[in-house]
Amino acid sequence: MPLFRAVQGKETRRRDGARFGSTDFRPHHDWLEDHGGWFELIFTVGNSGFAFVLFVEAADGADPELLALCRTYAGEESRG
Repeated sequence: MPLFRAVQGKETRRRDGARFGSTDFRPHHDWLEDHGGWFELIFTVGNSGFAFVLFVEAADGADPELLALCRTYAGEESRG
């Protein structure tokens, strides 16, 4: 069963480690899709079928680094 989360404008979260744009950055999502106004990221956990599903709103006030990451990697084949 997945866990869903939506990120809307002006909401930010930071993760420790290499930041998007640095040479050490490696994306950790398994799937990223552009749905026109929203991006969908899926992060699978283990082999149980559990996944985190993150929806990111592409709107004014959204974290510019997060939107740049989504725009850069959207549409690539699954990394799984």
